[in-house]
Amino acid sequence: MSDGSLILFAFLTGMVITGLSVSIIEAGLQRPASFSAPLFSTRHPFRSIAMSMFAGPAMLINDANNAYAERKIGRPMQFSCFTTAAFWMLATGIVSIEVIWRLGRIMSF
Repeated sequence: MSDGSLILFAFLTGMVITGLSVSIIEAGLQRPASFSAPLFSTRHPFRSIAMSMFAGPAMLINDANNAYAERKIGRPMQFSCFTTAAFWMLATGIVSIEVIWRLGRIMSF
């Protein structure tokens, strides 16, 4: 597999994991996920970190779209948020593939 294919595969894996996790969160909350309460609190820091690891890119996109609609940020900042979310999805995909690969090696004895 070429480097470009591996990067695309990792990005798509991260996109799927982000999409699945944010869909589950939004189904439970019955509202769009964002970096605000009840998902994030100082009383539950590990839950907040776990939520942001998997659903963070979609939350960032939701918050950037809301801020742009309210005219709190401009197009360049919105584009910056989208770019950050894309790299975050790539990183999520790389870590997920690595964890699955290592678990597969452990389980195969």
